[in-house]
Amino acid sequence: AFNILSTVRAALKEVHGAAEITENLSDYYVVEDVQATWRGLEIAILPEAWQTFQTMTNTAFAQSLRQWAERVSLKRFRKSKRGPKKATSKKTFDPKHPHVATARLLNNQ
Repeated sequence: AFNILSTVRAALKEVHGAAEITENLSDYYVVEDVQATWRGLEIAILPEAWQTFQTMTNTAFAQSLRQWAERVSLKRFRKSKRGPKKATSKKTFDPKHPHVATARLLNNQ
């Protein structure tokens, strides 16, 4: 699985630029898409159709990857940027309900 992800990322970097892929591409969304697509491909495409890739040269395969990478819409695979965390307010001490640690209660018995 890591080899597939690395190959996809390398092809996308070649076409869309390394900075764009490194900063904005979500590995999670890419893996989700590959998993879902692979299930369908296993059902829809006969094993004979895959033999083309077994006899293909490395150069031809790399060219195919570049062509496919050109058609990828990076908007579908953008990282979800987390917003700033909200500041937590300090809890106020209520003398009517003071906290007593369980360990302290057990030690006093």
